[in-house]
Amino acid sequence: EWYMKVKSRPAFRPLLADSIPGCPPPKHYADLDF
Repeated sequence: EWYMKVKSRPAFRPLLADSIPGCPPPKHYADLDF
């Protein structure tokens, strides 16, 4: 529950958009409702 609140913060969105070349994130990574 707390992690969903953190992920939904506007300041956290650039971190969700960041990725490692050649290592795609899981499909649910940027999903705020998990």
